[in-house]
Amino acid sequence: MGNKPCVFATHEEAAREVADCMITRLEEFLAGERDFDDAMTVEEYIVEVCRLPDGSIVTKDGNKFE
Repeated sequence: MGNKPCVFATHEEAAREVADCMITRLEEFLAGERDFDDAMTVEEYIVEVCRLPDGSIVTKDGNKFE
């Protein structure tokens, strides 16, 4: 997913992307490419946002993403 926010149309779509990343990390652990603790660490999270008319993205409490 990277270090920048990704915007998805639905919460389920975002959750599926997070799950896919988790599966990839677990597969890398099973292949010996990553240690267990690293594979089990979830760094992604889902935040509901709004896209404003100027194209900027804000959280429900008005915080902007850069």
